[in-house]
Amino acid sequence: MSTINTVLRSLNLPKSLVTYVPHLIIMDEPTNHLDLPSIECLEDALFDCPCGMLLVSHDQRFLDTLTHKQWHISEDRKLKGTFNLEVKL
Repeated sequence: MSTINTVLRSLNLPKSLVTYVPHLIIMDEPTNHLDLPSIECLEDALFDCPCGMLLVSHDQRFLDTLTHKQWHISEDRKLKGTFNLEVKL
């Protein structure tokens, strides 16, 4: 059994979601409320996952460990209501 399935099982997800490696994982602030060993365990599980991931996080170290491309969206301070997109490869 793959590591990603083991971690997904520990999250108490339905069996049908962890029988196969997913095509896409979407996580919103996955490191919030986790201690460092838990974050590192999550990183290890996700690192070798062949699927696509959409990660929303303020944890830059976590993102740097797992991503090849990062999209940073920020509000333009000069034009209220306008947002900037910066893509880091």
